[in-house]
Amino acid sequence: MEVHAFNESAPWQSTLGFAFDDSAVAAENKALNALRSRYAYGLETGQLSPDVYLDRMLQEMSQAGEERVRAEMQAQFDLWMKEKAP
Repeated sequence: MEVHAFNESAPWQSTLGFAFDDSAVAAENKALNALRSRYAYGLETGQLSPDVYLDRMLQEMSQAGEERVRAEMQAQFDLWMKEKAP
């Protein structure tokens, strides 16, 4: 199959083009990124025990405002989809 035909037959993602504006939750997002930097690599590579550190990371993420960031992103996405609808 030639590349053009392959590309044309690929399924289209309805979420393509969405970009999250984190300005309303910038402080929370910064704190969450710091937590990811602190824990993610160690958890992914087995250097940190998930039995000990996963719950700790999730609790700290909750305290840092993860739900507020998630809610803001969902609200923006819902609005974007509504505006995009025919």
